[in-house]
Amino acid sequence: MTKFPTIYTPAKEGILAQPHPKLRQVSTPVEDGHFGTDELKEFVQYLKNMCATSQGLGLAAPQVGVCKRVFVARDPNDNEYTVYINPVITPIGEETFNFTEGCWPVVGFSGVLNHPLCIIIDLVYVYGVVYKVSNTLLWRP
Repeated sequence: MTKFPTIYTPAKEGILAQPHPKLRQVSTPVEDGHFGTDELKEFVQYLKNMCATSQGLGLAAPQVGVCKRVFVARDPNDNEYTVYINPVITPIGEETFNFTEGCWPVVGFSGVLNHPLCIIIDLVYVYGVVYKVSNTLLWRP
């Protein structure tokens, strides 16, 4: 395993399961000084690898024991990953839809969740110069 600084050291267990206490902690933002660092890039690559190995569509840092506001999401159409750091999700409009979801930490459990049909995600990109982008995503159930 790659050597990570203390704050990005993943759990030895890999993907954590309930009732692990790390899954109940509030995550903190990634600090400005960490953007573009090899440590953050390596941690993001670790998340992508763990997600791929587990055949999931997404994985958040707390699920591997790192309580930082980072997650990766894989597009099932092209297997490309989007990295979200310090995301702020804002619904647009009132329209919603229901979607059945599962979650690795709660093995064997799934539930129907109500989502906004359209959202904006403000995030910070991990590599190179730090900048903020807005994406409008239209969900199609």
